[in-house]
Amino acid sequence: MQSQIKIENVVMKKIIITVALGLSALTLPPLTHAGLASSLLDESCSVKMRDDMAAQSGLPADQIISCGNSVVGSVIAARLRPAADVKQQLLQSYAASRSAATNRQRMNCKTEDAQSLNDLGLPHAVGMACKMKSGGWPQLVVLVAKKELLFVAEGSPASLPALLSAADPDSKSLSRTDYIQALQKLFGKTVPLASANEIAGFKSTLQNARSANAQGKYKEAESQFRSALDLQTKLLNPNDAAIAETLMDLALNVSNQGRDEEAIALFRRAEPIVQASSRDADRARFAAYQAYNAANASRFDEALKYASGAVAAWRKIATGQGQFVFSLDGSDAAFDPLMMEKGELALALNLQANMALRLEELGLAQIAASESLGLMNDTRGLPKWWRADVLLTLGKISSVQGRLSAAEQYLNAALTESKQAFGEGPRLLPIYAALAKAYQREGMSTSSIVTFRDIFKRIRALPPAAENPLTKEDLIPFGLSVTAYAEKLTDETQQQGLYNEAFDAFGLLRPELVEQTVARASARLAVSDPALAKLVEALQRAERERDATNLELSAETSLADEQRSKLVEDKLIQKKSAAEKESQRLQSELATKFPEYVALSAPKALDTVALRERLGVKEGVVSFIIGREVSFVQLVRRDGIWIGRIAEGQESLAESVSALRKAMDVQSGSVGEFDIALAHQLYQRLFGSIKNKLTDLDHLVVVPAGPLASLPFSLLVETAPTNQRYADASWLIKRLAISHEPSLRSFYLQRTTTAQTQPTKSLLAFGNPRLQGKSEKKASSSTLSALATSCRQDGPASGDLIRSLAPLPETEDELKVVNRVLSAKNKNGSVVHTSDAATEDKLRSESLGDYRVLYFATHGLLPGELKCQAEPALVLTPPSSPVSRANDGLLEASEIASLRLNADLVVLSACNTAGSSGKFGGDALSGLAESFFYAGARSLVVSHWQVSSKATAELMSGMFEALGPDLTGGAARSLQTSQLKLIKQEKTAHPLFWAAFVIVGDGREDALLPLPRSARPRS
Repeated sequence: MQSQIKIENVVMKKIIITVALGLSALTLPPLTHAGLASSLLDESCSVKMRDDMAAQSGLPADQIISCGNSVVGSVIAARLRPAADVKQQLLQSYAASRSAATNRQRMNCKTEDAQSLNDLGLPHAVGMACKMKSGGWPQLVVLVAKKELLFVAEGSPASLPALLSAADPDSKSLSRTDYIQALQKLFGKTVPLASANEIAGFKSTLQNARSANAQGKYKEAESQFRSALDLQTKLLNPNDAAIAETLMDLALNVSNQGRDEEAIALFRRAEPIVQASSRDADRARFAAYQAYNAANASRFDEALKYASGAVAAWRKIATGQGQFVFSLDGSDAAFDPLMMEKGELALALNLQANMALRLEELGLAQIAASESLGLMNDTRGLPKWWRADVLLTLGKISSVQGRLSAAEQYLNAALTESKQAFGEGPRLLPIYAALAKAYQREGMSTSSIVTFRDIFKRIRALPPAAENPLTKEDLIPFGLSVTAYAEKLTDETQQQGLYNEAFDAFGLLRPELVEQTVARASARLAVSDPALAKLVEALQRAERERDATNLELSAETSLADEQRSKLVEDKLIQKKSAAEKESQRLQSELATKFPEYVALSAPKALDTVALRERLGVKEGVVSFIIGREVSFVQLVRRDGIWIGRIAEGQESLAESVSALRKAMDVQSGSVGEFDIALAHQLYQRLFGSIKNKLTDLDHLVVVPAGPLASLPFSLLVETAPTNQRYADASWLIKRLAISHEPSLRSFYLQRTTTAQTQPTKSLLAFGNPRLQGKSEKKASSSTLSALATSCRQDGPASGDLIRSLAPLPETEDELKVVNRVLSAKNKNGSVVHTSDAATEDKLRSESLGDYRVLYFATHGLLPGELKCQAEPALVLTPPSSPVSRANDGLLEASEIASLRLNADLVVLSACNTAGSSGKFGGDALSGLAESFFYAGARSLVVSHWQVSSKATAELMSGMFEALGPDLTGGAARSLQTSQLKLIKQEKTAHPLFWAAFVIVGDGREDALLPLPRSARPRS
């Protein structure tokens, strides 16, 4: 029975968060009160009383120590307990103090190694070497007995003189050497002395990273974790376990963005440090993190093994010897010394439950999730949103079990918990989506649709540029509910209303690589304008402040009543409110002053009525939502919208696309046989539900997704073949001119706007860059793979690696043919750069807005996944020693977006959209196209594979002749005309020769448009 149950994809997004406790949660103004001894780095230090917490009865108020205007530590008083000797008295009194309870949650201290501070002239004091749990910094705890009180001073090692003078104002000032020797004795080694500002900066960076991670802002979290890692590697031992923890956090955020290979490399870097660690917890955490990464890559069997290993490891740790601490007045203290270990066990159990659910092992899933919830309920002090995640898991399990009532109970409880932690924010959306899926699974289409409507309302209310936490898998149940309900309707108006609603919902998703490319383009544009950069930075700072404060507030409210402070909570509430108001103000200012930036980074929803008005009566736009097990096709025509189910998912479609593309691999000069029957089967599978709506069209605009982005739709076959002659096949291109688009929004913008002025020159071309690699395809593919996986972030690409690509001498002949056609009318309007002149510098030296056609006959580096935030790029001639990314031989998508073009057509010839290791790169091509469109291009012609120079020249010559000297023939129709000529010739009828090139863009001639485009200025 279980094998018949379809379980949704569970994309694990590990939440990395440290409970904000004590001083780490405070942001205080510079201190100007009583002076203390300077730090060991000659920083001026001072102390003041805490004004946000009332002093305990009979005890002095807590004190805050600051050095260099940054908080570095504290002094908290407790009562001394009687004991046999001074050291025992200090340690026992400390163990029963409020400070010990708080410090155990923040740091690991070796109390058994505590040492007397006689050498510093303090016979009634001991010191303990500690290590912060968050970040791994060395931390010092000093216990000083004075009269009947114990003073607990804690802070950074560099602040030792200040700690002592704050805890005991009568202590004598000693030499720097004395303090250094004392630290070496306490820690058993030389201790790195980090400045107060460095530590404060690190804490802030790490807090920002974890806050962004908890909010699902993985790109921002990645950037912050990289900064934290830089600081750690600078100041800590390279084999410090804290560095491994940050590496794992970084790896998981990289993994959450779909960059599996890079995440694995980061885990590999952390593994030897973890295995050498003396702490079992480090290895347990490592296993859990690897499980999350495997789950992100859909390796669910592997993920379950790792998760089960993590559960076993954490269970051993969490059931170790521990005891509750009692307060001085005899009441139970709310601190469990194994609190965080039990929390980690609960998280590992929740992960194990999710993986078991994905693999349809419902018994294990139920047991693991139930135990996880029990641990969450019994362990005080854990973040509330952890419990919400477990409730979400139990809700999903109940739904699969067919227990709708139980699913509703769990999911509504998860909503309540999550609202308390995060408010009405994006973190609620996956829970609502699970509830909607539960209704859909039970056949309650109406309830599912109503719930999804609430979800979409919430998404549209998110701030501009906010990350949408929903994936396409979350929206698949909505598509199923809509199509199931629509099939029952006899009223076409009601049916169209439902289809329009689904179309708007699916419009909330864009291909991930398109999003990444646009984000990089946005970032580059922001950097190029100081005023914009300053405003964007201020907005990001306000949003970080809001998110971090929200988490601090949630952590504070999670504490036991005796540990909570109303003063702290009130301050955090005020701080959050101020950050929210500042964020809203900055968003408004950004939209007013920089509307183009906002349009790129946070585009408005597409108006379907306006889109349909821009379509001719014989035009249609098809787009796809490709799921794991089921997919959808959407058709927009002037007279309506239709949505149909495709009864298969990404893996099956990818296999078909891969099989069709195999025929394009030329082996030893021989062309492989193309599977016409499979091309027809794929056409039926994709368009079967809507094909009756395609019969009267003559122009089809395709917005592909997933593996379909690597498929030229011109080679699909409409009717079953009667023979194997390529010229006789009913290729889709025979009946329809076809354009491809990276997104529906791009198509709409191209239909509604045009250049204000027409360019005066015909052609600017770049080809045959100076490369020195082998010509064999195998060698070239290997080099492309090396480029795709080479790790670089801010610096230039390797010139030697780029030069090792195979040269493209045949592209010069191609450019000559195109130049001859385009310069027939304008003899002085063509410029061609090849060999040493085909550089980025030469490109930027040209007045790009003067050219109607830009032509790049070169390699296109378009793998589906590039390392270290790399992006789609075109290869040009690299300088001998690249010194900047602006002229390193790779013209990247974000660089393209910053250009100012006015081109009717950009041609990318000799490009290859297949990435390293045979991975698809179609989405990368879409990201590159988006950048060209933003730069000002109106249409692109791109190749999906390399074609012989003779066939390319013939195809391009035929297309430009059909376009005419003024390029008024319509790009899609002109390419179709040229392709049909090649199909009629037996020697070029194989799709290898004519199907590689596609139009990306509008493609329609102006004379056939229902509404004229409006002119817009192009800078």
